[in-house]
Amino acid sequence: MAGSVFRTLLGAGAAAGLIAAASACSCSVGSSSSHGVPKGDVASQISAKMTDPAGLKPESVSCPNDLPAKVGAQLDCTMKSNGKNYDVNVTVTSVNGSDVRFDMVQKIDKTQIASDITAKLTDGAGNKPDSVTCPDNLLAKVGAQLNCTMNAKSQTYNVNVTVTSVSGTNVKYDMVETVDKAQVASIISNKVTPLLGVTPDSVTCPDNLKGVEGATLRCQVSSGGKNYGANVTVTDVDAGDVSFNILLDNQPS
Repeated sequence: MAGSVFRTLLGAGAAAGLIAAASACSCSVGSSSSHGVPKGDVASQISAKMTDPAGLKPESVSCPNDLPAKVGAQLDCTMKSNGKNYDVNVTVTSVNGSDVRFDMVQKIDKTQIASDITAKLTDGAGNKPDSVTCPDNLLAKVGAQLNCTMNAKSQTYNVNVTVTSVSGTNVKYDMVETVDKAQVASIISNKVTPLLGVTPDSVTCPDNLKGVEGATLRCQVSSGGKNYGANVTVTDVDAGDVSFNILLDNQPS
């Protein structure tokens, strides 16, 4: 099937977390109450694990509550270092009697992510997005993702942020504009109508399509009580134009 083209503002980008340190480690607390690990003990463990080889440690760490001794329980603490505040997410990974183990992963503040997107998508003439908003902080963990919203020239765009590497205090993440899944579904509907002979009853895509060559998305087409799969593959990204092919399954599932 002939490729489709959808206009986006910009393609992929990359940025470094300038001041957002990250530490993913597992700690053991030897004693806990039946209800959880005291918040002071959690704060002490964070301070110890966030101390660098030179002995420089956080100025302070505070946690709002005790950490429940239950696998999957989470707690967001605040760490102050070099006069700046950082969020640290704590997640319980195992509980064996009085032994509670938990991972600690720092979060990159959502305002910093939004600021980095704005900087990356500002052109040489100084034209920048009207606004960028991110719904939450980004976990400083490889593979962690966040979908932000960018407004520019009276249009709304989606920007996917994905952490690609974490090394000491340096967190790198890629910023890729995405084609909204509703727009992809609409294009698929138009393209497959001649093949089916009728307009599909519905077309649904599980996620937005990343504006990166080779990115894929599996969508579903429903027509006359039959369901077909549709594979979408990005073939080219050139100066903001995202081209992609659509391949409809020969037979319904």
